[in-house]
Amino acid sequence: MTIFLNFLNKGHLNRYWAAIPREKYFSARFCSFIPEKERIGIAPPMIPEGNRTGIARTVIDIDYFTPDKVRNFCIIAHIDHGKTTLSDAILRRTGVLRDTGSVPQCGYLDKLDVERERGITVKAQTCTMFLRFPGEDKTFMCNLIDTPGHADFSYEVKRSLSVCESAVLLVDVSQGIEAQTMSNFHLAMEQDVHILPVLSKLDRVLDKSDIGAAEDEMEESLGVFKSEILHTAAKKLLGVECLLEGVVQRCPSPTVNTETTCRATIFDAWPEKDFVRCFVRVVQGTLREGMGARLHYCATVCKVQQVGIMFPEPVRTPHLCAGHVGYALLPNDALDFSALIGETLLDASAPEQSISRAFRPSRPVVFAGFYPDCESDSTSLKRALAMLTTNDPSVTLESTRCAALGNGFQLGFLGMLHMKVFKERLASEFNEIVLVTPASIAYRAQLSNGEEIALDRSAWESHRGQITQFLQPITKATVVCHQNYEGSVRELLERRYHAIPVDQRTLRWNRTSLIYRLPLLAFSRGLFDQLKIVTSGYGSVEYEDPTYEPCDIVMLSIFVGDTEVEALSMPVERNDAHQVGRRFCQALHKHIPRSTLDVRLTARIGGKIVARETLAGLRKDVTHKCHAGDPTRKMKLLDNQKKARKLNNAKRKVGSIEIGQEAILAAMDTLRR
Repeated sequence: MTIFLNFLNKGHLNRYWAAIPREKYFSARFCSFIPEKERIGIAPPMIPEGNRTGIARTVIDIDYFTPDKVRNFCIIAHIDHGKTTLSDAILRRTGVLRDTGSVPQCGYLDKLDVERERGITVKAQTCTMFLRFPGEDKTFMCNLIDTPGHADFSYEVKRSLSVCESAVLLVDVSQGIEAQTMSNFHLAMEQDVHILPVLSKLDRVLDKSDIGAAEDEMEESLGVFKSEILHTAAKKLLGVECLLEGVVQRCPSPTVNTETTCRATIFDAWPEKDFVRCFVRVVQGTLREGMGARLHYCATVCKVQQVGIMFPEPVRTPHLCAGHVGYALLPNDALDFSALIGETLLDASAPEQSISRAFRPSRPVVFAGFYPDCESDSTSLKRALAMLTTNDPSVTLESTRCAALGNGFQLGFLGMLHMKVFKERLASEFNEIVLVTPASIAYRAQLSNGEEIALDRSAWESHRGQITQFLQPITKATVVCHQNYEGSVRELLERRYHAIPVDQRTLRWNRTSLIYRLPLLAFSRGLFDQLKIVTSGYGSVEYEDPTYEPCDIVMLSIFVGDTEVEALSMPVERNDAHQVGRRFCQALHKHIPRSTLDVRLTARIGGKIVARETLAGLRKDVTHKCHAGDPTRKMKLLDNQKKARKLNNAKRKVGSIEIGQEAILAAMDTLRR
C-alpha cells in the first residue's frame, strides 16, 4: 500500500483511493502500475509462413486460441460514463496502443469525423488484444467491442451483445445509475450475457461516501453484490489490469458447435472501394481466406478475399476459428447491401439448412424526407444512402417525391440525434448536402368499385367523386417506462396523440408496459422525443406493422395569393386542419420576402378558408420631405399612398412571387411541433 500511495501522490486521490478495499483495484498477481516489461499485454504467438517470393514471413498462430482461450466482451453504459476512455486505457495498458501515461481527449476507437466533432460514440468498434498474466504460460485472445451510449444508437448495442458472452457494465461513480444504464442492463439480460459491474471515474471522487452510495445503488438496481463491483479510473490508467483479470476469470468463454462446416454471423459492415469489410463472429467451423461462401438469406455465392482481426488496424490471418471475432473481405459487386448485416455466412459446398436471422430489424420512431440540394442529383444521393445504410442498418429507406423539391427519399431513424448524425455523415463522408423535411404518412382511399389507392393530391382530384372512404395507418405501440412516470405517459398518449389504451403489464424492476393503439402519424409528430422528455430518458417505445382503418380526413390546400403551393397541399385529419393550416401560413409569412404588393396567405379546405395571414408590401416613405408644418399634409400624402396601393393590388396578380425552398422547409418543419 505504501508503494501505491507514493506512486499516486496527486491531490485528494491518495486519500480516497486508499479508502477503497484493496481487492477492488489491486490483484494478487499484478497492480495498475506494473513496469512496462511485466505488463500483461503481449504480442500474439507467431508462426513462419512462406509466400510466393520464397521470403519467410510470420503470421499470427490463430489455431493456438481454442475457445477456452478466447473472451468476447463489450462495454456498455450511459452516455459520457467513460466507455471509450476505458477502451483506450485497456488498449494502452495491453500494448495495442502506445502507452503515454494517460488517455487523450479523443478516443482511438472514435474513428468517424462526426464522433470526434461531437465527442460521442455513434458506431460500435472492435479491437483484439492478447493477454498473458505474470507467472503463467497461457495466452488469451480478448475481443473488445466499444458501444455507443445514447439511446438513438441502441441497435448498435443490441448487435454487439449478440456476439459477446459478457459485458462490462460501466457506472459513473458521481452520476450513478442513469436511463441508458438500465436500458442496456435489460438488453444484456435478454441476451443472457454475463454482467461484469464496474464503477468508473474514481479519480473525480471528492468524498469517499460517494463510492459507498454508488455501490448501494448498483446493488439495489442491478442485483449485484458489492464484492463483485470493480473500480477504475481510466484517465489515470488505474484498475485496468484488475478489470482484465475479471474478464478472463469471471466471464465465460465462447460456446461453439462441434460441427466442422463453416458458419459465421455478420454483425457489422463497412463498404469500401472494391469490397465490403464485414465483421463476423465465427459460430462453428473455420472461415478461410479464398474459400467459397454463400450468404444464406440472399442466396449469393462469393469468394472470401481476406480474413483477419483488428489489432488495432486490420491484420491479415490465414483463417478464423470457432469463437473468434474478426473481419472478412467480400466483393461488393455481388452483394445486397440492404440486408448484409444479420446475414449468415456459410460454406458454399454446405447443404441448405434452416437458420433464423441473427438480428430482428429495428423499428424507426422518427421519420424525415431527404432531398438533394440544387448542386446534386438524386442518383448520387441514392448511391450514398445505399452505402451508408449498409453501415447503419437501423435506418429504413423508401423513395418519395415532392412537388417543390423533386425526387427524394423517406428515411426512418431511432431518434432526432440519429437523424442529425446521419445527415452529418452524408456531408462528411460522401459530400452530399441534403434538405431535410418531415416525412409524409401514406393515406389510402377506397373507391366505389372496391379498389384501394394511395392518396395524394393528384389521386384526390382524379377520383373526387369515386372515393367512398379514407384510410389511415394505425399501429399497436408498446411503451415501457418506470412506474413513477406512468401517469405522465398516459396523459401524453391519450390527450395529445388520441391513443386508445389496450393493455397494461407490470414488469420487473418497477417497470410498467403500456400497450396503446394510435395513428402512425404520431411518430412523425414528435412522439418519441416527447416520450423521452416526460420520462426523463427512461421510456422506450416499439410498435408493430400498421393496419389501415377508416378515418376522417380532408385535403388542405395552401395558397399564396391565388396560386396553390402544391408542396404544402396534403391530406390531414379534419380536427387538425385549422391548426396545421395556421402554422403553414405563419411560417410562410416569416420566410417569403416582401414585395411592393400585399400578399394573402391562405389555407383552404375546398372553397372554405380556415387560416389566413397577410404579408404586407413594402411602403415608400412619402413624408420624407415634410420636415415640419401642418400634420394634415402628412395625412393627405399617406391617404393618397393607401388608395394607390389598393388600386395596384386590385389590378395586379401575385402569382409571380417566388417561394424558395427555405420557406417550404420552414413550413413543413412545423409538423414536428
